[in-house]
Parts: sequence; structure tokens; C-alpha cells
Amino acid sequence: YLSYIGHSLGTTQLFILLSLQPEFEQFFRPFIALAPIAYLGNTLSLFKALAPIEPLVRPVTVGLGLPRPVAQYLCVEYNALLYGQDPFNTDHSRLPAIFGNAFDDTSSRIYLHFAQLILNDKFSQFNYGTDGNVAKYGQLSAPEYPLGNITSQDIVLVHGLNDLLADVLDVQRLANKIHKLRAFKTIRWPQWDHLDFKYKCRQKNTDCGVDDAMAIMLATYCHKQNLIDIMAITCQFGNTYVDNVVKNVGYTLNASDIKGIKIYRGCDGPLNGKYVLEEYYGTDGLGDSTKDMPPIDVAIEREPAANALVRLAREHPKQITLIALGPLTNIASAYILNNKFFDNLKKIVLMSGSLNFDGNTYPVTSFNIISDVEACSIVLSNANCAVTVVPNECCKSNILTWDIYDQIVKLGSKKSMFMKQITDMEIKDTKEKPGTKGIVMFDILAIIAAIYEDYIESKVEYKTSVELKGRITRGKLVFKKRSTPDVLKNDWKSVQYIKHFNEKKLSQLYIDFMK
Repeated sequence: YLSYIGHSLGTTQLFILLSLQPEFEQFFRPFIALAPIAYLGNTLSLFKALAPIEPLVRPVTVGLGLPRPVAQYLCVEYNALLYGQDPFNTDHSRLPAIFGNAFDDTSSRIYLHFAQLILNDKFSQFNYGTDGNVAKYGQLSAPEYPLGNITSQDIVLVHGLNDLLADVLDVQRLANKIHKLRAFKTIRWPQWDHLDFKYKCRQKNTDCGVDDAMAIMLATYCHKQNLIDIMAITCQFGNTYVDNVVKNVGYTLNASDIKGIKIYRGCDGPLNGKYVLEEYYGTDGLGDSTKDMPPIDVAIEREPAANALVRLAREHPKQITLIALGPLTNIASAYILNNKFFDNLKKIVLMSGSLNFDGNTYPVTSFNIISDVEACSIVLSNANCAVTVVPNECCKSNILTWDIYDQIVKLGSKKSMFMKQITDMEIKDTKEKPGTKGIVMFDILAIIAAIYEDYIESKVEYKTSVELKGRITRGKLVFKKRSTPDVLKNDWKSVQYIKHFNEKKLSQLYIDFMK
């Protein structure tokens, strides 16, 4: 059999083949569909505006016969409107060569067919008009492709958040038609567009794990200052495999010059489904920086993480603040082991979710929740201790500015050099992005919310649940803000959300603990 990786129209061709002749499924394992095209009714591309007049535009554009250099230049600008634009990931000097060759042999009939799909909001065969359809198909209208015929369990759909042509709603609609889909993945880089799958010119990771490492380093700083007592660090899947997470924690503790903190290995995947590494932070979870570090042997406790959480909470009732920097699988597993687990906790602090539909994976949710929605639901439905959440909006409004970052690097300490090592390439690329004022910090703000409560300037409290089954809202935090009867009979948890910290205090703290 063949391993088939298709992009855009290349996915359309195989969806057509498999829907009309499903016996060919056995020959394609897997079928990875990048920026898949079937339904186009929700497209935000310029195609949507052109679709009603496409029959008029086509003969004009085909007959222009523009000189090649002029056509190449127009393609650069035109395609940004058709497919989306990601200037940060694109080497513009290469675009004329790319577009000068990529579309030379594309039939204009394909664009006419796209226009039909947009206007009809169906994945249908080519419309030849009433008479032509009767002659071709034996019916007045063009028939839809029978996607329900596809039974393959080896199809993976991958789309980007900034794809103007293959909109997430249309890709989700396609996913719903394929009954045994292996995976539906989202490129979390917010500017990833339709063409980045083919022409992305720079390797891009959003923060190389710097926020995770800094969060642990801040916690160890507070531990040394006797502000807290770190009883355990439990590891699980997330930005990388759990075994890599264990090693990364070891490297970070080594950079912090601290010993004696117990590390527990936890879950290697979500409660339901299978974990698939997406490598947005490199294969090691730290931007592939560990390949240049000496090998490390991390001492792991034999007790599983969930068991350790249950035991520690039982041994220290109402004393433990549990800070979750990743998916909630370990915590949910602890509750499944012992339904009195939450009774023994003082507080849970999460770095998760969104208040205003500003997600960092899907449009309305965050990575930590979507990685295990069922685990999040278990926590929100059963936690009877206090719960505080640092949402995406708070993280984005409390950045680590370039000035503070540069001051940290100039410290020359072991911790600051470690931070520089794992972020060096990332920082160079990020600074090239126009208007960027610094790095968005995520996990470290959960540590600050738990320990430095006087740094919090504003917060709100909402009764909260999480959507488990929404077609496009799975993983969305839902708030009950009115005192109306709960017709849904839902399990609502009163949750405190941090909105903003004192920026001057944050900046000084970042410098102090990195010394």
C-alpha cells in the first residue's frame, strides 16, 4: 500500500476517489490530508467574493497573458487574499519563484468548480447546467460525492488556524462525514495559513518550553526562600512524551541547583483516545535544545503520579495547593483512584482555558484542556476545594518584554544561560515579527497566582463547566453568570479567574529569581 500525503486539491482528489470507489481504501495507509478541501461554504477566502462572478472573471484572467515577472508579483499579493498570509513564517524573497511555478499548470475549470462548491455549500460533482447534468449524471443537479462510503481508519486531517480557504467549520464538517477518522489535528500557530504546509520557510515553535522551565525555576526559587515546600513534581504527556517531560524537569532542576525534589511519572496519554506528538516544541518539548546538553539520568519515584497525589493529599489534608501546568489527566486519575482526593486539597491552580473565546489551539479553547477534555470535566464537576484559573487572555496581557528578557540574559547565571539555550533560536525569529513586544508567558503565571497573591490586580469569579461534545466548541469553558434556574441540571464549579497582574512586580520578580 501507499502512504499518501495530500495538500489542498491533492486531498480533494483522493476524497473523490475513495468516495466513488471505496475498494481503493486498502491501498492508501495512511492518508494524511493537509489543509483538506471538500466543503467550502464557510470559506473566508477571496474566492467567496469572486464565486458569483467566476464565469466572468475566468476568461478575463485566462486571457490576460501577463508577462511572467508581473504575474509572479500579482500572485504574491493575490494568494494572500485567497489562502491567508503568514509573513512571520515566510521568506518573501522566495515567493515569486514559488508562485511562478506552482500554478502554471492549474486548469481554470478547477476554480470554477471551487466557485460551485462555495455557492452550493455541498461537496458535489461538477455542475454542467441542467441539460449537461442530465446527459452526464441522469439528473437535473450535480450529485454529491458519497463521503459516507469511506470507511478507512487511516485518515488524518490537519488544518491551520489562519487558513482562509479550508475554514475550520468546513474541515470539521468533513471530519464528521468520515466515521472512522484516525485523528483531527490543528496547527496551533495562529498565523498558519493554507500554503504554509508546502511553502513554510522557517521552522517555528511558539515558546520552546521556556514558560514551563521558568515556572519550575520560579517554584524552586520560592522553595529555597521557604515561601513554599515543593512536595512533588508529577509528569505526564503534553508538549512531548512523558519520558521527555521527565528529562526536561531533570534538566530544569539541575539548572536551578536544587536536589531532593521527588519526581513522579504519570499518564502517557488522555483518559479517552491516544496521544499523538505534534512537535510544535520540537521532539523533546524544549525546542530540540536538549540534543546539545549532556545526557541526564533522572531519578524517578517508583510510585505512579496519580497514586502519589492521593497519598500526599491524604497525609497533608487541606494543606496542599496543587498547581497544574498541563492537561489535567494526572489529577483526574487521582480522583478516579480515590473520590475523596479533592476533599483533602486546599486549592487547585490551573493554567487553562479562555474567558473570551480566545483559544490557542481550537478557536475557543486551550491546549491544556483540549488535550484531555474529559479530565477537565472530572475536575470541574467534582473538585470541592477552591479552584483558580489563569486564562489565555491574562497570559497574553502579561508578557515578558524584550527589555526584561535581555536583562535576564545579561545576568549570566546558570538559570539565565539555561533559559537562553532553550530559547535562543526562537527569540531570534520572534523578534523579527513586527509589533512583537515580548514573549507570552503561560505556566509561570500559574505559579505566581498561587504564591504571590498580592501581585493580582483584577479577577472575576464564574460558575463554570466545560463543553464535552460540541462540534466546534469541544473543550470550551462555559460560564453561568445569571441566577436563572439551571435547566441543564449541570455540575457547575465556582472558579476564580485571574485577569491581570501588576506588571512592575512581575518584571522585578523575573529578574530576581533568575539571578
